[in-house]
Amino acid sequence: MRALTGRLAVPLALTLVALLVRAVAAALLPVAPTEGAAWYAGVAAAIAEGRGLVADATWSYATAPLVLPKPAFELWQPLASFVSVPAMLLAGPAWGVAQAMGVLIGALAAPLTWAVAREAAAQAGLDARRAGAVALASGLLVALSAPLVLAAAAPESTNVFLVAALAVALLTPRALAGGPVTPGLRGRLPGVALGLALGVAWLARQEAIWLGAAVLVAALRVPGRPAGVARWGRVLIGRLAPVVIGGLVIVVPWLLRQRAVFGTPFPGQATENLWLKTNEEVFAWAERPEAAAYLARGIGALVDDRVGASLHQLIGVLLVPAFPIGLAGLLALAGLRRTPALRMVSAWTTLLLAGALTFLATALLFPVATRWGTFLHASGPLLVALSVAAALGGDALVARISRARRWERENIVIAPVALIAVTAALLGLQLAVEAARTGRLADRLAVMARDLDTRGVEPVLIADQPVRIGEAAGRMTVVLPDEPPEAVLDLARFYGTRTIVLLGERGRYPAAFLDGPGRACLAAEPERIGPADAPAWLLRLAESC
Repeated sequence: MRALTGRLAVPLALTLVALLVRAVAAALLPVAPTEGAAWYAGVAAAIAEGRGLVADATWSYATAPLVLPKPAFELWQPLASFVSVPAMLLAGPAWGVAQAMGVLIGALAAPLTWAVAREAAAQAGLDARRAGAVALASGLLVALSAPLVLAAAAPESTNVFLVAALAVALLTPRALAGGPVTPGLRGRLPGVALGLALGVAWLARQEAIWLGAAVLVAALRVPGRPAGVARWGRVLIGRLAPVVIGGLVIVVPWLLRQRAVFGTPFPGQATENLWLKTNEEVFAWAERPEAAAYLARGIGALVDDRVGASLHQLIGVLLVPAFPIGLAGLLALAGLRRTPALRMVSAWTTLLLAGALTFLATALLFPVATRWGTFLHASGPLLVALSVAAALGGDALVARISRARRWERENIVIAPVALIAVTAALLGLQLAVEAARTGRLADRLAVMARDLDTRGVEPVLIADQPVRIGEAAGRMTVVLPDEPPEAVLDLARFYGTRTIVLLGERGRYPAAFLDGPGRACLAAEPERIGPADAPAWLLRLAESC
């Protein structure tokens, strides 16, 4: 018992640290910091209230049926909402309850990272002392990483996807061991477990397809390849068949649900996201994004999109928000390119490959959509892999300095302390900024909701931030498209409303209604509502322009 407690001491301590940090962060965010986080929590609340898988806010018109409330998950995957439902059934459908589940799930990333790093350190040939330091440092870096902490405090798909991806990575070398699969159920259980984990990851985010690709590469790389193509093919099928079966157990029921509700198991919005020229086209009503219009922009624009997307993902996701983990990890990978740990099938290499594939796929296939979060919310596996790389690289650097200075024993704490200190400082700064921003937003929404009640506005609103405005105002909402006023008027007729609420500026609005021909589409003078120092616009549409 004492030995078991000793082995669990470090992962349990990491879990507690990650829990505490994420709980503090959640307490500092009084309102959902993003529309996505509010949407996941709102759908979870609808399920807990017995209303089914529906959303009271419509953010895309790409998928029928166009009704209110709208069937949920036409594009986004359901796991981030599902995990909050049990807690909401017990404690009520509140934002804080969704945050609590985000905190609990997000904290699991730290001990799982410790397990990944411990395996990688052993494969790199480190002794037990150095391997333990690398694993502990990796877990603490993930426990304190600002992007992962904020994603847990504002629960959405990032952390549920990350935890599922870590389970996939840890199961991969165990399920795809060299040689044929041991006959019988027991021999196939690791593969089935890997398939189930992949299915759960897919229920979190569709980028799980790149996790699956990494698993396939791992299956091709594991040792024990028999002679002869035919025999090798049979062995490969034997390894992957349990994985496929486990994945189908999760995936098929959800695809059948999608087919029954939306008429197709495949999200139409995902296809349209390929052809976005601007992100505002996600909200298109009158004119859907099309391949012809996208390709007509010319090769120069297409290349610029992908270069800009790659730079955004590198600088705006990996390097700046996750500093110093992203920078140190990338530099360490270059320095560790000859380490045996990179040549083995392991949890770490699975995360690295899946993260690299996700980076490339999102930048090349969705170069516009990724600037609004496609890669950001799927970057967790790569951030964890870079955290492990940073810890390994720091250890290797200190070992080299120790040899050069002829130290009797490496000081294993120098690099981890430096990395962890900078990570913690940047976390504190980002938490302070986000707490101030969401605090101001909460005040704006509260005053705006009171003003709307005094004006007796309609039960359906058109809004630039439909999820949070609708929740604050207690009304169903549809998103404002960045299209001419005539198209907005057509949208209003379809949903039977004449009221627009705008928290800020997006695309051509509110300027198009305040100046120029669009003002003729208003039935009354625009009104300012909400706090005097940060008001919103209340616009009432006429019957015609």
